[in-house]
Amino acid sequence: MIRSLTLVLLSSAVALAQEADRGQEPTRGASPTVDTSAHEWLLSRQKHGDYEKSTFSFEHGLRDDPEHAVTRNDWDLQFDNSAAARPDMFGVRMVRDDISLFADLGELGFADVDPAKAAEVRMLDELECFVGHLYVVHTMDTETNRWAFFRVLVHHANDSVRVEWLALDPQGLRSSPGLEFESALEKKLRLYVRTLDGLGGLRHCRRDSETSSERVFDLLERDVRKDLPREFGGVLDQLAELPDVKVLLPKERGFDLAAVRAIPVPEDPRIQSLEAALEACSRAARLGWQVWDDGAVVLKRM
Repeated sequence: MIRSLTLVLLSSAVALAQEADRGQEPTRGASPTVDTSAHEWLLSRQKHGDYEKSTFSFEHGLRDDPEHAVTRNDWDLQFDNSAAARPDMFGVRMVRDDISLFADLGELGFADVDPAKAAEVRMLDELECFVGHLYVVHTMDTETNRWAFFRVLVHHANDSVRVEWLALDPQGLRSSPGLEFESALEKKLRLYVRTLDGLGGLRHCRRDSETSSERVFDLLERDVRKDLPREFGGVLDQLAELPDVKVLLPKERGFDLAAVRAIPVPEDPRIQSLEAALEACSRAARLGWQVWDDGAVVLKRM
């Protein structure tokens, strides 16, 4: 009797493990206790309140980076940072000048991607999490133009999600640990993203809108200057002088505005616009920035 019961319990445990490996959430009772320390486990920011553990960088294959020494706070994916009315959503736009987009390709494996169907894809900035679904991500910001694919393996509602991923690097494909793929897959995925990129609207997606925030982004990019200010304070002052633009700075106790304003603009030939100067200086000050719907340029402590 005891031996039979032991065999039943062992069989159940094996079945649950196999379900998880197939990308299906275990079906019995509450979510099992799992080790979410792996980089591919993203925790709900709404539930756990941990920004680092809710975000992922395909560029570095990294989740946790509390000091931003590697990622420099430049993330590609975030899990469950939406309002409570829309739980368990993925997002690809965080702070800064992020105009990234991604698409849900449905219940597919990496090898099932079909370049002939790329025209059917709808790129968005927020999508719902579904187990077994494959997503393609176009990360776009001041410094980044990269593509990656990820697939949801396990999803615990309102709590966490585990993914596997492939990133398209100039040197080839990188992947999550243990993911095996055929060498021919790289050619297919590159053709797929080239097709998507050629459909238009991705590089200039924010110009599809006439909202105040989109107009401010345009102003920042077009404001190329030969003689940029030498310090962050001058950059902030010039931003505030742009038509209909206001700059909002952190007001928390301990924020040293004078020290922030004194941060020098890096001597980098690539920094030619107010947007590039804002990005470089805010990063040096460990600040994030974004443009609100009303057009305000908002700096936040990270």
